[in-house]
Amino acid sequence: MREILFIIMLVLWLPAVANGDMGGSKLSGDSLMSDSAQQVHLEPHDSIIVTQSDTIRDKNYWFKELKHGKIHLDDKSVYYPSVISWTWNTIKKINHILNDFDTTYVKGTGKVFKVTLKNNNWFDDYDYRVEDLTLLFHSKITCNLGAQLSVLGISGGYEVSTERLKKRGNKSKKFELSFTCGRFAIEYYRMNNWGDMTLSFIDKDGERFSLEDFTGIKRKTWGVNAYYFLNNRRYSQAAAYGFSKRQLRNAGSLLVGASVSHCNFTVLNYYLPEYFWDEEDDFDEDDEETIFDYTDVSLDVGYGYNWAISHRLLLNVTGLIYTGLKYSHRKASSDGGKTYWAFNGKVRLGFIYNYGRFFGGLHAYVDSHLFNTGPYRFSHNLYDFSLIAGIQF
Repeated sequence: MREILFIIMLVLWLPAVANGDMGGSKLSGDSLMSDSAQQVHLEPHDSIIVTQSDTIRDKNYWFKELKHGKIHLDDKSVYYPSVISWTWNTIKKINHILNDFDTTYVKGTGKVFKVTLKNNNWFDDYDYRVEDLTLLFHSKITCNLGAQLSVLGISGGYEVSTERLKKRGNKSKKFELSFTCGRFAIEYYRMNNWGDMTLSFIDKDGERFSLEDFTGIKRKTWGVNAYYFLNNRRYSQAAAYGFSKRQLRNAGSLLVGASVSHCNFTVLNYYLPEYFWDEEDDFDEDDEETIFDYTDVSLDVGYGYNWAISHRLLLNVTGLIYTGLKYSHRKASSDGGKTYWAFNGKVRLGFIYNYGRFFGGLHAYVDSHLFNTGPYRFSHNLYDFSLIAGIQF
């Protein structure tokens, strides 16, 4: 019986020794493994040495990686100074709040910077009617060249007319600044146009007089627009106008917001033809008359829709109506110092083609303002068309 028990214990003991699971045998097994490990590490294998040194990450490791352009702020195995970690975590939280998209509809480009070149073409017209008198002003097409730089959602651009670059008479220029994210967009613009216009005068008998290449008008406009996108998880305005997102599937959204705009329309009397003033009038080159100078404060409502034609092609159409109060400044000759009801509208079109980090396409819009007081009626329309091309990095 004892022989049988001895054989059973021997059978159970031998595998335990082999696996290092019992008593002193475990120590023997560990020492054997340590010896073999020492033998491996003593072998002059460079790959093992590099692997070991790469895992040594002290407090200055992040700076060493930064010098080689290999820094990854989401790598939890790297120690970063508290200021950097706090800043990066705060940026991620804010980005999540502002750009919380449904990834089946919208995705980011993964790029931070964008440079855009623009060929901008625009013209404006003004229709001024008082009693039996009608004045029509139509500008010629102004061709601008400009560039725009974008960092994350912030974009700024400047454009000047090609005539200005040739040092000729046209003094048109445009400046734009905007911030666009998933939830909302804020836009600022300023435009000056002193280029030639066609001036038409229609009297009460219907007789029409026209003057080509009239240079005696200054037009200055600026505005601030802010919009909130109600369907902001599935619709991206930036995919069509900011180039920082990709619209993967068709989606639209209701837009609500507010805007402030200003228009100044001044006529240099010296340049007016003789049938606009009496013979006893005496003008010099500095005489000018501000016909309209008004500021609108309004609430906006509209709708935008993105058609994702393919993974590279996108078409956007946006329509807005904004209404509120129109204040006519005191220096204006038509009802200056009074406040009226404002009714304005805007239609916007964007057609974009994306190819890797490159993009291009066209933007166009029509912006209309109406000033109707009863005795006076003044409408101002701006037509804008741009060809664009850019790169992300």
